[in-house]
Amino acid sequence: MLKRLLKRPSLNLFSWLLLATFYISVCLNIAFFKQVLQVLPLDSLHNVLVFLSMPVVAFSVINIVLTLGSFLWLNRPLACLFILVGAAAQYFIMTYGIVIDRSMITNIIDTTPAESYALMTPRMLLTLGLSGVLAAIIACWIKIKPTTSRLRSVLFRGANILISVLLILLVAALFYKDYASLFRNNKELVKSLSPSNSIVASWSWYSHQRSANLPLIRIGEDAHRNPLMQNGKRKNLTILIVGETSRAENFSLNGYQRETNPRLAKDNVVYFPNTASCGTATAVSVPCMFSDMPREHYKEELAQHQEGVLDIIQRAGINVLW
Repeated sequence: MLKRLLKRPSLNLFSWLLLATFYISVCLNIAFFKQVLQVLPLDSLHNVLVFLSMPVVAFSVINIVLTLGSFLWLNRPLACLFILVGAAAQYFIMTYGIVIDRSMITNIIDTTPAESYALMTPRMLLTLGLSGVLAAIIACWIKIKPTTSRLRSVLFRGANILISVLLILLVAALFYKDYASLFRNNKELVKSLSPSNSIVASWSWYSHQRSANLPLIRIGEDAHRNPLMQNGKRKNLTILIVGETSRAENFSLNGYQRETNPRLAKDNVVYFPNTASCGTATAVSVPCMFSDMPREHYKEELAQHQEGVLDIIQRAGINVLW
């Protein structure tokens, strides 16, 4: 009985590709399809067909990538990568309502261990464990039956890719204008499509980091501590509380229909609408706040290799604890 349970199930390559592709393109893109439904009303047969074509396109693209990867025995590693990345992206999109872009990758890279630990809830561990880790293990656990003929295997994979390409071309011929209009007017949608959102955002972050790897610009080099303060017996402590930034249009306290600030509303707080930040990502707003550039002329590329106020204070001999 135990041997039967531990016996690895086996599928041919075609069945394995279909199973892995369906899970990655459809099951791990529920958040994307939900967002599409918010901006694409299913009030006509045409719109219904446009919506139904989206899983077909996503399926076809992933199928092409995994099939091409199978020529180099990379279909399993690619599938596992897509599953883990897609599961994580979908969890954070559905839980926190974020989009996956370069600034979000920057936030992830710059997150402190304490902040990371605060995000690790039982729900997160369970969701990622089942939809990500377990699914990736199953993808590796299933044996792929070897094809008897090498030529037959090549022809099958070629036909598989060709069918997927034809499906994409068919959808483009029928609904290109609808897709162009939808994604042009709702640019955030594509940032919810997994795993392309995480891959594109990571590459954008890497390219941006390479271009920003310039010599450090030092400013405020004449800054120094006041001698009277330095020689005084009493120690001085300054506590600066920096508030988290958020998108005003998605703030329920600002009139957004969806309840996004239930706890703040209970505290009877006062909402100040006339405030502005350089961005809604911590990795953008905080460096802007501590730079010598005015908000309207802030340049992220320059800020990455230029000192800010905390660097100046630290160099002046004042201990800074973030």
